[in-house]
Amino acid sequence: MTLNGKTSSKLSILYVDDEANLLNLCKIFLEQSGDFAVTTSMSPPDAIHLLSEQVFDAIISDYQMPEMDGIEFLRHIRAKSNTTPFIIFTGRGREEVVIDAINAGVDFYLQKGGPPKAMFAELSHKVRQAVGRARAEEALRNEQEKYSKAFHSVPDMIAINETGTGLFLEINDAVIRIFGYEREELVGKSIWDLNIWCQPEDLSDIITRLQKQKRVQKLELRLYRKSGEEFTAEFSSEVITLGTNEVLLTVVHDITDRKREEEALRNALAEKETLLREVHYRVKTNLVGIVNSIDLQINSLTDPVHISQFKSLQVRIRSMEFVYELLYLSGDISRIEITTYLKTLFQYLIQMDKTKTRVSCKIESDNITMPIETAIPFGLIISEIVTNSLKYAFPHEFSCSEIRGVPCTITLTLKCEGSDYLLIVADNGLGIPVGTDVSMPRSLGLYLIRFIVEHQLQGILEISTTEGTVYTIRFPESTFKE
Repeated sequence: MTLNGKTSSKLSILYVDDEANLLNLCKIFLEQSGDFAVTTSMSPPDAIHLLSEQVFDAIISDYQMPEMDGIEFLRHIRAKSNTTPFIIFTGRGREEVVIDAINAGVDFYLQKGGPPKAMFAELSHKVRQAVGRARAEEALRNEQEKYSKAFHSVPDMIAINETGTGLFLEINDAVIRIFGYEREELVGKSIWDLNIWCQPEDLSDIITRLQKQKRVQKLELRLYRKSGEEFTAEFSSEVITLGTNEVLLTVVHDITDRKREEEALRNALAEKETLLREVHYRVKTNLVGIVNSIDLQINSLTDPVHISQFKSLQVRIRSMEFVYELLYLSGDISRIEITTYLKTLFQYLIQMDKTKTRVSCKIESDNITMPIETAIPFGLIISEIVTNSLKYAFPHEFSCSEIRGVPCTITLTLKCEGSDYLLIVADNGLGIPVGTDVSMPRSLGLYLIRFIVEHQLQGILEISTTEGTVYTIRFPESTFKE
């Protein structure tokens, strides 16, 4: 119960009767239970004034009163949209009066008379019953209003149809807004008869799926608006039970803008990919030009030391060129597949030193890809190590078969270990001379290897010289990330 905006546990009753004694008697009996707070009025006009200032849980009214009878009083407040439970409590019980009261919207019609205790007990019961029913109806209306607001505020199109006929039973506001139809043009019409299907076979597919599975989930299709304009939508539909009836609940999500944005993104990515491929191609071409220029310079040299230095420079540039060549040819323009790169690089390095054709290369690698910023320093390390091995580890007089018991081999292993990557390059050749301090590199090759490992890959380098030379390099996974 609410009184002037304040909440109370008692039911607030307005009792209207022109008999003062009965007013007081009824007030006493009702308030004795402790469940009611009764306000009395001697006439409907006074009661109407009270109703303008205060909200009551129920109204009890006599029928026959001088200024306005109880039914006129009831009609007056109902005309003001006041739905407060209304009980006529009168000594008159003519049938036409009862019918008139019912038509006016009375909740209960009780006759005065009989033992007072029983009479007022029955009146108390009817008041509670009327208030309980009114509150239940108000709660139901609130629930219906809440779900109706939610139903109509959803931006996606929602429709409820009969399963057999496809007739629209209800649609939300989004259906009207997006399709462009008025509510009257859809409700009572069949979804199957509307000219909204760009591809008629889509409708047949939906019907077949609903018959077999009772649901369709996120079917992408093209639909027509009332204007004839096409749009792309995700269509979902499912057979559900409402009350005792099976109905079809359909949700249509307009994805026209999303598809347009996806197309624009694809075009932008295609342009970017074309541009990057062109950049990779031009870098590769420039590097090839540099290699060819060095080759021309080598042909004009006679000093073996100078020739060797220029060839080493050629190898380093070539290792970078292969990265760009693989990126240009790859489906992924930002990363290269390492095993393919290593095979290409090894083959080139062996061809560069035609005197070492007896040396074989073995690659053991996990399925790893690297971004360009990691692949280039990684390739330079491999080039320097393998070039050093080919140059110094397998002199002509050294026989791997006799000394090591196996053919001359350079083995490269690349794998993941936790959050790190482990690279091992090993040869079974002559090895670094005993007593050499590998932590203080005297050659440019060793200096470059250590510098790249420590400063570019943020890794750790270890060199072992037992039965050949083994380079162990560990660097963190983060260097593989763009």
